[in-house]
Amino acid sequence: MRISDLKSWISDNDLRILFSLIFVSWVIYNLHHRGMTCLAIALIFLAVGALFLLLAFFFATPKEPSIRYGDQGRSINVDFSSPLNLGILEYLRRSKTRRKAELESASPASVKNPLTKTNTHPEVGVRLWDELAASLPVDCRWIVYGRPALVHPQTGVLFGIALGMAYYLRLTAADMEHALQAGAKTEIRWPDGSTLDLARQFGPGWVCGNWQPAELEWCRAEYEALGRSARRSEAIFGSGTRVTLSPRSWAS
Repeated sequence: MRISDLKSWISDNDLRILFSLIFVSWVIYNLHHRGMTCLAIALIFLAVGALFLLLAFFFATPKEPSIRYGDQGRSINVDFSSPLNLGILEYLRRSKTRRKAELESASPASVKNPLTKTNTHPEVGVRLWDELAASLPVDCRWIVYGRPALVHPQTGVLFGIALGMAYYLRLTAADMEHALQAGAKTEIRWPDGSTLDLARQFGPGWVCGNWQPAELEWCRAEYEALGRSARRSEAIFGSGTRVTLSPRSWAS
């Protein structure tokens, strides 16, 4: 076990460790001032023993193998100003945690075991980043606000996102009709009674994935539709110019 793994574990549990140390110190201090010095010393030995046991358990426990996605040198620029991204990015921004702040826009290759670090269910992560991403001509895997995503490299537009135990896809208008006929949902009702309206909160064209075989074709079609919009923009404004896509230009 490497020291870097220990540092990572400490970083992930820093608040728990801090509060535990504060509590133990408070108990020892009170025991000492109440004349229970022997008991305080015994508690110190117990705490040190517990620390050694914890370290022994940590170094003896086999860790999951390191899994990395993508190429370290590859880069995708997420378009944070695109109207197509506004809804989904705002939703991700509101739900991000302190741990996700450093992963606002990051390469999967820069994170060890990125699906674990992003709190993504393994089956969901494999579906989005292994199965659906394989249907695309280029690698579109990226991390946005601490979540696994599919981002079009030319336009910076998100067309796939994994959130915990579910994944969501942006579809073309034609495929949206097929998906709805096949039972895909655009509104999710959670056990606590709250709902997630994808059209209102993510934007138009989003559906909840449900492992349909046709999703591979739909994902490829959305990638190609975004690419056509980018090429039309380049033809109008010049090659090398990145133009923010509007919902109208994307749908056409």
